[in-house]
Amino acid sequence: MEKSAGDLKAEVHLLGQLVGAEGFGTTDGIFCEIHVETGEHWSLINIGADHSQTQTSYPEHGEFAAWCHPFDLHYETNSVHGWPKLQLQVWKLDQFGRCDILSYGMCHLPSTAGSYNIVVPTWRFLGTTRAEVQGMQTRDGRRLGARGFITSTLIKHFSWEELLNSRV
Repeated sequence: MEKSAGDLKAEVHLLGQLVGAEGFGTTDGIFCEIHVETGEHWSLINIGADHSQTQTSYPEHGEFAAWCHPFDLHYETNSVHGWPKLQLQVWKLDQFGRCDILSYGMCHLPSTAGSYNIVVPTWRFLGTTRAEVQGMQTRDGRRLGARGFITSTLIKHFSWEELLNSRV
């Protein structure tokens, strides 16, 4: 049985690694949750590879947190609409085993073949001075909801400010 032109799909293979992060100014452990968002015409061939988590790195104060966390994404698609976007959530792990969100980041993955060094600036919501102090005391900072909210709704409808001079 022959396939028609509408049945044919392109395969896209994206290989890379999250090398690490800097600018977080903490000696607590730092790790990153990674999620890849794509459009409706994209199907992941290697199921489960679109989300992962790095190991926890313990940098000296202000130093580079090394992860060297690989990713291998293999998709099939019939449209370039919805090209993959990398969503990051950087967390800290304190000496008591508590995890707190440090920042969020997002970038589009390159759409042309080649080798790239991509730097992703990270940010978090800023509250009022009172809310920031209260959040430090109660460990209840302002957080986003579902990961899809980061790219689809937040950028279009809300104003946010970059607080940290940090990057992944």
